[in-house]
Amino acid sequence: MNILFLCMGNMLEVHYKISLKLKKDYNINSSFYISDYKNYLKFKKKFPEFEKNENILFEWELTDSINEDKIDFNYINYIQEEYFNSSPILEAFSSDRRIYLGPKSKFFQDYKNSYSIEEIYKILIASVKKIEDLILKNHITNIYGFTTATFGEILIYKISNKKNINFFHLRHTKIGKNYTYSKDLYEYYSDIRKTFTTLSIKNYDEKNILNLISSFKNKGIEYEGRVGSDLSILNLIKKMPIELGSAIYNYIKYFSFGKDNHYKINFIKIYLYDRLLRVLNSKFQSFYFKKKFLNLNNSNKNFHYIYYPLHAEPEISVSIFSPFYENQIEVIRNISKNLPAKYKLIVKEHPRNIGRRKLGYYKKILSIPNVVFCSPFENSRKIILKCDLCIVLSGFIAFEAIMLGRPVLSLGNAMYNMLPKTMINNIENIKYIYQEINYSLKNFRYDEQIIYKYLKSILINSNELELYTVLLKKKGRSGGEKFTNELYNKNIDKVYKMIIKTLNVNS
Repeated sequence: MNILFLCMGNMLEVHYKISLKLKKDYNINSSFYISDYKNYLKFKKKFPEFEKNENILFEWELTDSINEDKIDFNYINYIQEEYFNSSPILEAFSSDRRIYLGPKSKFFQDYKNSYSIEEIYKILIASVKKIEDLILKNHITNIYGFTTATFGEILIYKISNKKNINFFHLRHTKIGKNYTYSKDLYEYYSDIRKTFTTLSIKNYDEKNILNLISSFKNKGIEYEGRVGSDLSILNLIKKMPIELGSAIYNYIKYFSFGKDNHYKINFIKIYLYDRLLRVLNSKFQSFYFKKKFLNLNNSNKNFHYIYYPLHAEPEISVSIFSPFYENQIEVIRNISKNLPAKYKLIVKEHPRNIGRRKLGYYKKILSIPNVVFCSPFENSRKIILKCDLCIVLSGFIAFEAIMLGRPVLSLGNAMYNMLPKTMINNIENIKYIYQEINYSLKNFRYDEQIIYKYLKSILINSNELELYTVLLKKKGRSGGEKFTNELYNKNIDKVYKMIIKTLNVNS
């Protein structure tokens, strides 16, 4: 038995330590697909012995294939027929912002193309050949990844699916600290869904689940890894010497290294775009739109409201889980013109995107009839309670709406879509949104036993992890414990046991 680890960021160290345990305990060999160049530079200094492993594929080496002279269109046709017979061949690349969008897309909407279609085809050919070779040469039986979002990882999923290789995708259930291994990229969660479908609830009395339901209703939903944003000008000024100094230090430190085709923005620009300009932009936009923000306490009583929370971009919740709704301005326009009489659409910015979009983006939204804007700092719970319906692509705010007794219309892929249509109305075609809005408004029925069953199905198929705050060592994330070496090793063991369970090596 041989496995392949997909490694982005600090998951490389996590997967490497697990691979050592697998080798020691079960003589299982591991291969690695690594997609983060800068992190790898730090990692190999800490673990120099890793470079002796010959079974490594680096994603940045695949992007170097743009220098190839010719495109073999016969091979492109082979890839299409072999791996993409039910989806577009560009799916993997259009889901990767570093390939399909501009170099500044992490900070604001940058549609300047980084690669031409010819260069993408060259990368595609080289990637499929090398991935096939890696899988075949090492007799890969199982693949493990986390929030798979780069073009290479998505290609690996497509190839593994065709070759009947077990694929496991570590995903946050958004229920506390519970994580599960999903077997696909599209939020289907087959194990949780199977349990939910077959589970019989006789005794509706497990205190931990009842406490969760009560907490969700009364306090809202908190989960490990939620992103926080420090947009205080005072904190910006206080922290500027350290933060800017760190950016300059890292810029100098990595200046002499070869450039990764993925990362075209240096550390100084990252600080300027994602810290300085973002804070200033958020303050300016809040001042500019202040008089146009809807006051929930004094809203027009002649109207009813439907809520559409903007989704952060670029993000897999849009690019992978809701790929047909990437232009959210047009999504809002379509919803607006399909509202029942006397309804208005409330739109609110995602916390992660405050200060990242341009002023013109919001102006276009506000020019749409029937649309009103809430302050990006308004409490979402308060907005939900003001509305009769929540429309989402795939955000977890939908589950919060259900817990507050509001129907949800879902346009994208999400785990909660397995709930009954009378709670979560998942539609595949926005063409029918008028009928489905009316259906959800008239037929909503909150069923706590169904919610109990849903939560129990998740808990049965998941494990508690301190993933973002401890294993990935990410700062500015809420809901988790502070990093300690002891806690880090403890969580390594938890992921290891989750993987062992999927391998069935103890049976």
